[in-house]
Amino acid sequence: MLFLALLIPPLLMCSVLGLAHYEERMLGPARTTPPPAPAARHLHAVPEPVPEHGAPAGPKHVLRHGKHRRHAA
Repeated sequence: MLFLALLIPPLLMCSVLGLAHYEERMLGPARTTPPPAPAARHLHAVPEPVPEHGAPAGPKHVLRHGKHRRHAA
C-alpha cells in the first residue's frame, strides 16, 4: 500500500505536466505569417515504350521482379 501511495502521485503529476506541455504546443501562438508555399513540382512526360517485334504489349504482360511484386489477395 505504501508503494502505491509513493508511486501514484508522481505518475499523476508527470501525466498532468505532459498533457499541459502538449496543449501548449498544439495551441501555441498563432502564425502571423502565412505558411511557406510548396516547392514547384518538376513533372516530365515520359513517352510510352515501343514494344519490340514479337513481344507482347500491354500492362497484362508486364513481369514484375524483385521485392515489390504484386501478389494475389
